[in-house]
Amino acid sequence: MINLILLFISAFTMSLINAQETSISEIDSVVINDQYSVVKKDKKSFITKELNFNYLANIKANEEPFIVVQLERLVANFDIKTSSIYDNSEVATYNVVFKNSQGRIVATYNNEGKILSTVEKYKDVVIPVNLGIIIFKQFPGWAYQSSTYLISYTENNGFSKKYKIKINKGNHKKTLNFDSHGKSI
Repeated sequence: MINLILLFISAFTMSLINAQETSISEIDSVVINDQYSVVKKDKKSFITKELNFNYLANIKANEEPFIVVQLERLVANFDIKTSSIYDNSEVATYNVVFKNSQGRIVATYNNEGKILSTVEKYKDVVIPVNLGIIIFKQFPGWAYQSSTYLISYTENNGFSKKYKIKINKGNHKKTLNFDSHGKSI
């Protein structure tokens, strides 16, 4: 019986993960310092870079929704030096916006292409199972309505992650805030 339940949970989780897959060609757009460019036409600007290893190392792919991991990997591998606005003659920072149907990342790169900071927002991502259990134990009879996942990253401080979960019960609505460990904030 336990094996059957575990099989059901595994199948359900895999179906959610597969439903969130996105390829580079499905990313809506990349905006660099308010100049618009389409990723589909400029795939060469995405290369593997060890420069942003610290950013990539903090991504916990087994704990994050697939859409988050995929967009963060695009940010980590983006090469600002291939952009038409890149200017190596002076020290500068570049704000680059990556968007798709569920999320948005505003990344700040230095002149070398290193990520200095990011601000990320994702809508209606699958929340972690442990967080769902916490919510439904604390609020029996309430229904899940929507979720927003907020992430900020700085080179010096790493990641800060927060979930905003909306639930309802009849005409009553609540917005719950949790950190990435399921602790209410």
